[in-house]
Amino acid sequence: MAQYFSAFRIDHVLGFFRLWQVPRNAASALLGYFHPSIPLTETELTSAGIPFSRERYCRPYITDAVITILFGNDADRVRSVYLEPQSPASSG
Repeated sequence: MAQYFSAFRIDHVLGFFRLWQVPRNAASALLGYFHPSIPLTETELTSAGIPFSRERYCRPYITDAVITILFGNDADRVRSVYLEPQSPASSG
């Protein structure tokens, strides 16, 4: 880049080290992942004071509150037409 520009801006320095990849068949970029990634174990997370729940952090998670915030007056219609309620234990 230095050959073409006298100055350049780096906004996302993380992009020099890893990229967000989205599987071709994913319905949303939320189902992507960093590659290469540096994984943390559950023990490392809990030792840092971060409670870990595999169901909460590793599966799509939409609460009624999120739907209400995003869709306001249309929240009930979105729930009934587009979503199927599931408990965390039954998702998968």
